Amino acid sequence: MTWETSLRRGSFRGVPFFMESEAPQGGRRVAVHDIAYGENAITEDFGRKTPNYSLTVYTTGADRFAASALALSGALDAPGAATIVMPVMGAQLVRCLTWGFNVDKRRLGYVGFDIECVPAGVPSVPFAPALGFSGVEAVFKTGALQLAIAVREIATR
Repeated sequence: MTWETSLRRGSFRGVPFFMESEAPQGGRRVAVHDIAYGENAITEDFGRKTPNYSLTVYTTGADRFAASALALSGALDAPGAATIVMPVMGAQLVRCLTWGFNVDKRRLGYVGFDIECVPAGVPSVPFAPALGFSGVEAVFKTGALQLAIAVREIATR
């Protein structure tokens, strides 16, 4: 198996695309503390940065703005996490941060896309019901009640 044949066919939410470039980025979350009048710094490692995938992809078609480009832009604009298949990095569950497309009159049928996405991570849990912060308010009220009881006990000693 050659390197070229090991590449996967690119797609997002099942909509196929061709890959121009794939640029994953990573790193560490490091806090740097400069010491006054010192020659060195103190550094703290707070763990891995969220990986970022910058992709340049394209679709082609017989018409000026290909139906495949419309399908891809719709898939990129849809809410929620989705699977992207990158030729080198493989399949990942991601959330799309930004995307844009460009059409060049010298390349009829070619629609280029710049896409930036991050791994989907774990789902967020809402603080309270959609109608208000009743759950959070209950926690604060319980805490305030406990504080009032503690203050009363101290005052009566």
